[in-house]
Amino acid sequence: VNGVDQKLGIQSLSGYFRTWWLDTRLAFPNKTQGGCFDFYTLDGNQALEYMWTPDLYIDNLVKKESDGFANAVLVYPDGRVFRTEQVLIDVKGNMDLGKLPYDEHIAKVVVASYSQDISRLRLMARGGTIGPGVSGIALTAPKMENIMWSFDDDGKDDGFQTAGSVEILFDGSWDYLTMSFAYKRRPKFLLDQVIFPSILFILVSYIQFWVPVAQAPARATLAVIPVLIMLTLSSSVYQSVPEGSQRMWLTDVLQAYTFLCIISALQFGVVQFFLLQENARKKKADGLKGVEAKALLLLKQADGEGKSLEELLKRYEAKPVSADIVAQEGLQDCMTLDAASGGARRRPSADAM
Repeated sequence: VNGVDQKLGIQSLSGYFRTWWLDTRLAFPNKTQGGCFDFYTLDGNQALEYMWTPDLYIDNLVKKESDGFANAVLVYPDGRVFRTEQVLIDVKGNMDLGKLPYDEHIAKVVVASYSQDISRLRLMARGGTIGPGVSGIALTAPKMENIMWSFDDDGKDDGFQTAGSVEILFDGSWDYLTMSFAYKRRPKFLLDQVIFPSILFILVSYIQFWVPVAQAPARATLAVIPVLIMLTLSSSVYQSVPEGSQRMWLTDVLQAYTFLCIISALQFGVVQFFLLQENARKKKADGLKGVEAKALLLLKQADGEGKSLEELLKRYEAKPVSADIVAQEGLQDCMTLDAASGGARRRPSADAM
């Protein structure tokens, strides 16, 4: 396994594609029968040019590279033919990420004949039986090491083998051989880089509950930054997985953690709102305390005159005054000031100036 594209559901595999078939037209005498050799070898390209070969194709193939790779064909005295070809293939598979990061998958290579139905060609795994069902050995793999994925070798040092599964499709006319193996994710990376940090940032967001209410900048920092970090973690996860509607355990957990952080931020906003209301009311209360002494004097005066406070306040109400009265009172004020300074003098008019 060279790699797995989780967004597209493509597995990149390399190995040897080996096929066996029987063609009695190629039978020849071996050495014990007076022949020259017990088998003969052909280059794979020569075989395609000079002899019949099954036209097999990979049904779920995305890309195949075999040009320049090693290939060979061996023909045995009884007409048995063995072909081996080194290949690098990308195959499409269905990846169920619902349990991410504890997800398990199956990589499949589905082989069929392109033009020959079961009346001319039957497919089966090596050592298997003809017809639908699971039998034979379809895939043999050495022990594979991968930092991201583990394989179904059960810890065996010599690798693993899997059986082949044959289905007859298209009205029972075509054999389809499925070769598959299971693999699962090593969850440590996502646990260390996503799950554990998100839990820590939830705790950070709730530290603000122990910060004094008046310290708004500190509380705002502790409320907002964890939300931004949770959104960044969610975006980083979707960089490697499909951006579809599939439910995934990891993204559901991140959404729940983000919701908790947002609740913490909303609590900060509610507290600040009521704090502003409290400060406004405090200012009003301080203003009332500033006129408390004068209010008490007015109450005392009202009691002394035998009037109600409302009647007393009407005495000090502002009343509309005409412009002539204002001008006359202003002139009298000026004359009074001049008299105090040594003589009554009229203030020069604007025309005199």
